[in-house]
Amino acid sequence: MTESLAAAPLRHSAIGDPIDSAPAAVVAHWQQLRDALVRDDLDGALGELDQITALIPEDDHALRDRLVCARAAVLLEFDGDFSLEELRAILMRSRCSANQHLAAYQIARWFELRKQPKKGIFYARIAVDHAPTERRDLLAFAQNLLANLLTAESRFDQALGWYRTALGLHGHCDDVWAARISANVGYCETVLGRPRAGLGLIYDSLRRLRRHGAERYQISTLLDLAFALLEVERPAPALRHANRAAALAERFGDGAALHNALYLIGEAAGSLGRTFEARRAFQRLATSTGRPELTDYLLATDVRALVNLKA
Repeated sequence: MTESLAAAPLRHSAIGDPIDSAPAAVVAHWQQLRDALVRDDLDGALGELDQITALIPEDDHALRDRLVCARAAVLLEFDGDFSLEELRAILMRSRCSANQHLAAYQIARWFELRKQPKKGIFYARIAVDHAPTERRDLLAFAQNLLANLLTAESRFDQALGWYRTALGLHGHCDDVWAARISANVGYCETVLGRPRAGLGLIYDSLRRLRRHGAERYQISTLLDLAFALLEVERPAPALRHANRAAALAERFGDGAALHNALYLIGEAAGSLGRTFEARRAFQRLATSTGRPELTDYLLATDVRALVNLKA
């Protein structure tokens, strides 16, 4: 363990992120936590949080609340669970706007993952309103989350506006999160009838995610890419990217993404005249959703205009 910080109490501004004013030992573990998340290393990320918790004094409430929000974020990324009441308590009592923002953000994300976008939108707007003014990245993430929830409601025009704002704030950064925002803009452009504009953004996102080795986060971008390629009548590369998305979704246990991948595989294979491959994908999709009768319907009917990959 690095040196104890008990004798060095931290001071936080009313609006700043407590991490920004933390001593070097905490910041070093924080960076290792971020690196672990990019590597999809849940145990490593939680271990870094434990290390930070052990370093800070009991009465540093701002930083401890910050770590509660961080732990919630890590668990959400890996389908874990936590107490919403603890986050709601932080949202209500904290005098640190960054912690209020982060608590609201994780609550909104919790509702997003449980397919309750209306409730999520309420908390995402709070997260946007409470984002620290000096942290453009946090504001961009909240705007992106709000746009995700609007997209799940098929409110694509509104979502695109928020995505573009988020991209303007954070898109210049060469990190995983900026790459994901870029793909989201591309998906909305595609759904709104501008797939060629969308493709450039999605390809850029995938290149950056691959450069960072962020395989888990490539899944949604690969799905967006396959969808956009189908929209411009390029089923062969669409099939290749959809198959890659399916393989990653299976590896990381992402059932919703796997369903989307199977649908896109079926669509792409059907467009290529590979009927057996299309039937196998649609049959697997229909069976896994408990509706085996959908196989023939999906083979015979073009429902792509009704599909929302983010719903």
